[in-house]
Amino acid sequence: MYGDDCDQVLRDLEAFIDGELPRGRAMVIAEHLATCSPCFGRGEFRRRVQVIIRSKCGGSADLPPDLVERVREAIRSE
Repeated sequence: MYGDDCDQVLRDLEAFIDGELPRGRAMVIAEHLATCSPCFGRGEFRRRVQVIIRSKCGGSADLPPDLVERVREAIRSE
């Protein structure tokens, strides 16, 4: 379907990292990352950024409830 094209793998990388891809597509990307050092490096970088963001924005901050609700509403409306 998609093959091992680096451009396509990189387009799907965020969804792969977030676990949002169908199993078959995720397996294709995992196999590609296992054999393609440049794509693997970009994937690892994105994973690390995601870990940092989660640790810094993990809900420990005291945010105004109305701000939290506005953000949630914006996400739901997308």
